[in-house]
Amino acid sequence: MRSASLLVLLAAASIFSQPVLRAEEPEGLRRLFEQLNSDLYHAREEATRRLIQQGAEVVEPLVEYSRSQGLEVWMRTLRILHQMALLDDEATAQAARKALDLLARDAATLYGQEARRIIRRLHVQERERALARLQQLGARFVQKITPTGMVVSFLVIDRKWKGTKKDLRLLGKLDHLQGLALYTSQADDSLVPVLSSLHRLQAVQLYGTRISEQGLLQLRRVWPPEVQLDVRRGGFLGVQGSDRELRCVIQAVQPGSAAEKAGLRPLDVVIKADGKPVTNFRSLTKIIAEKVPGDRLELVVLRQGKTVKLTAVLGSW
Repeated sequence: MRSASLLVLLAAASIFSQPVLRAEEPEGLRRLFEQLNSDLYHAREEATRRLIQQGAEVVEPLVEYSRSQGLEVWMRTLRILHQMALLDDEATAQAARKALDLLARDAATLYGQEARRIIRRLHVQERERALARLQQLGARFVQKITPTGMVVSFLVIDRKWKGTKKDLRLLGKLDHLQGLALYTSQADDSLVPVLSSLHRLQAVQLYGTRISEQGLLQLRRVWPPEVQLDVRRGGFLGVQGSDRELRCVIQAVQPGSAAEKAGLRPLDVVIKADGKPVTNFRSLTKIIAEKVPGDRLELVVLRQGKTVKLTAVLGSW
């Protein structure tokens, strides 16, 4: 009877994706389940190890089997789900996480309380793993001064980034981020749902991304109004300034940038760009946004009381 019940449960679990390894036959799975309650410690450990490797399709029958068992089996089932949720196989991780979420709803039970504890631990582990992976791919933290003068620790993804568009989705695990600077065309509207989930952001810089105006509107709707969103398109000059200044004072020049090659220096005051008056840093960025990489930008700056004319060839983000 037990073997027949297991066959039914395995059939019901067919909605899950293919396993990490080839799953045991039903009879083999039944033995593994029963070994979770063996009198021999090494047998319980071996069954636990092998079940972790079985993949998404065994999650549901394992949970169902555990419902009729004692504390030892329940605790091992939760341990198995915890380890499965950390696997690189997305289908297995999602199935295990879904099972933990369902078990955590039963808060009055010991297994429900333990499932909640595991979920909290998973949250921290997933965040740590995502950050480590992003940094391995070239992301880094940098202290930046926002246009309003606020100092924020930004996670920067720029030219040093070696990851893919799919890797950018790891940002959704970093719900503690306060600052995010994306300087990559890999960021498009497919990333908007991920960015929308980051509710602790204080400042965001989107330079040279492919996020549409509609996508930006969606972000503004879900983020708190105090989030400082700085969007720049077009060519790349490579300077920093502040909107709090009544003039366009260059605070920093990025090494190797179009600005440095043109001869711009910190403390230069830009008064004209392509013949248009520049009243503050934001007005300069608006002029640059109308251009594309390779365009020339004619600048007039004040330097120690003297007027200096410079020409920059804009780069790309």
